[in-house]
Amino acid sequence: MATIKISRAKSCTAALNYARGQNQLKEPDKAWLVNQGVNPELVASLHNRAVVTSGLNIDPAYASSQMKQTRDLFQNTGSTQAMRVIQSFDEHDLNAANPAD
Repeated sequence: MATIKISRAKSCTAALNYARGQNQLKEPDKAWLVNQGVNPELVASLHNRAVVTSGLNIDPAYASSQMKQTRDLFQNTGSTQAMRVIQSFDEHDLNAANPAD
């Protein structure tokens, strides 16, 4: 069963950078992906913790600047810049070899 954790982020850019995890995909995680049936050549080309990124009404490549514009537009000067949603899956709920599953 999937679990969902929702929390506040004081810095939207820091939350996005952490989620992307530039060059943070560790060797044990790569080994796990290979053991789950993911093509080893594909795994070898991965470097970031976020293997797949997407967005609804926002481009992940420009998310930080787009969210800043939205905060400015609505005069959001509070301590919460973003809400983080972390969704985790059990091995039996998500097929690593088929991300579209």
